[in-house]
Amino acid sequence: MIRILVDQISFLLLNWPFFRRFATYLTYQKKLRLRREVESRLRTRGLYGDTVVQGPFKGLVYPDPSLWASCRFEKIFGIYECELFPQFERILASGKSYSSICVIGAAEGFYVAGLARIYRGIPAFAFEPTHQKVEVLRALVDINGLKDQVEINGFCSPEV
Repeated sequence: MIRILVDQISFLLLNWPFFRRFATYLTYQKKLRLRREVESRLRTRGLYGDTVVQGPFKGLVYPDPSLWASCRFEKIFGIYECELFPQFERILASGKSYSSICVIGAAEGFYVAGLARIYRGIPAFAFEPTHQKVEVLRALVDINGLKDQVEINGFCSPEV
């Protein structure tokens, strides 16, 4: 009886956009908390480090986990956006040479640093306007020895 009443109240509240957004936020926070617990347990057991373990960017090292990084777990385990792996394999297998790498919306630098490691010596240009993400991007570039290869820029415009 109580469960039915709670369900009815919940459904009524979820008709209002504010409560729907709030419920979505709480769901996200619950997922984030669970993820942090799992990552902590794996790190304690030595099963979750800072180096990408598979995929096209295997060997890429991430900075201190206290720095924000989106989908860090997926990136470390090499499963982040894995639907792109065949395209990366095709590009790498082509043997084609490139004069530069440009990533617009570089976030914390997963793609620009990963590609710069693969194509050593080719200038890479990262564009990211968000200060928090640029901080991680700089750390990622530094820890992977790409400071001289990757140029970090803010907002990308046709003039740049």
